[in-house]
Amino acid sequence: MAHQESRSSKDWLWEYRGSYPNSSVFVIAKDNGRIIGTQGMIPISLNVRGKRYLTGKSENSLLDKRYRGGTFFQEMYDLTMTKCRERGVCCVWGFTTADKVWRNKLHFSVYENVVQTYALTLLPGGALPDKVKSRVSFAIPVLVWLSYLYSLLRRYTFISSNVRGRKDVVIENRTRTENDLNSLYGRLRLKYSGLIYIEQDSKYLNWRIVNNPRIQYTTYFLYEGALLKAYCYLNIHDKAAHITDFTCEDITDGAFLLQHVIHDLSKQQAKFVLFLGNVTNHLTAAILGLFKRLGFLRVGMLQTNFVLQNISCDENLSDVKDWYINGLWTEGYEW
Repeated sequence: MAHQESRSSKDWLWEYRGSYPNSSVFVIAKDNGRIIGTQGMIPISLNVRGKRYLTGKSENSLLDKRYRGGTFFQEMYDLTMTKCRERGVCCVWGFTTADKVWRNKLHFSVYENVVQTYALTLLPGGALPDKVKSRVSFAIPVLVWLSYLYSLLRRYTFISSNVRGRKDVVIENRTRTENDLNSLYGRLRLKYSGLIYIEQDSKYLNWRIVNNPRIQYTTYFLYEGALLKAYCYLNIHDKAAHITDFTCEDITDGAFLLQHVIHDLSKQQAKFVLFLGNVTNHLTAAILGLFKRLGFLRVGMLQTNFVLQNISCDENLSDVKDWYINGLWTEGYEW
């Protein structure tokens, strides 16, 4: 059981051993044989301005409440960081709603509330997404109806004035070649200097998307001629669709793909569509601008902090605007 969610041994092995089994780190703290704390680091390769680096995603930072308040968590985390250095991890990053312990005790850079969630209401009524239920108030159903009416207007305006049929593009279910994503990001780096993003080679995609034990993804790849111009990964759970990654080279292609995606979700009777990203990043900001035109609204209760510690990377990682963060960067059990 982790964060009130039951996980099997297969889940844990997938998360920490599925991509780089010799680089993962998972520290368990015990007291008289009883587990009282855990700290994991999932190995993820990032592309930093055209160079590939092995990094660690901080996860499962858990400590029995009876052991909190002292130095126990810091000592456990220090051991984890030592193991990361031994495995060649150049930096560690993650998400948290806390900030003081990461900044003051663990000496991470903390970027507050830069990762935000936006939602589109496709159908009113019914169940809210699980992550919203725990924070719901009596006003939420009213807000859902208002957001639905707003989205209807925005969608009608968006489709009627901006998106037309195009004969020069085709949307497919998978990439044509392994290098298509790499080529797309190469062009994006020319447009957005300093870009830091997940290196999506075949090994990563097979682990995170194709063979994910919990999530079945739908994938879209928009081609113009031989060039991959935009793509989207999403999944639907309990009528809530999570757009894990939506990336486009230009807004025209993005608008065409987004219309296609929303059309498919409407046919599947998805009630909500959720998207998260680092709102300070210029590429994310451009995509969010497109999403807002369609009726996406920010969900303030779902924002979170991004934390980072550079261990040995010779690149400057401190400018959070460089980090192209979306749902693909999460643990992989919801997004």
